[in-house]
Amino acid sequence: MSQLNKNQELKPCPFCGSESVELKDIHHVRPCLVTTRINVWIDCPDCPCNMHLDFTDKDKNWREISVEKWNTRDLNAAPAVVKNVKATASTSHLQTRLF
Repeated sequence: MSQLNKNQELKPCPFCGSESVELKDIHHVRPCLVTTRINVWIDCPDCPCNMHLDFTDKDKNWREISVEKWNTRDLNAAPAVVKNVKATASTSHLQTRLF
């Protein structure tokens, strides 16, 4: 896993405001394709907010792109609102049939 440079700080979580947001990366070497796949996760440990991005070793600035995507958001947007929704009989039936 990589550490962020001092000038690449992640903004706090857009949902809960936590400043404990972490960038984690895993490099998968694929010899048959002569490439490396880079999976990047940015997670908030205090709520379920996260972001996943995929890169290859050809993307030399994958870390900067990841931080920019996390940090780019509309600061004037209203916070997310979760509504309580009651399941209907037909919804329960569909869920039962799927599982």
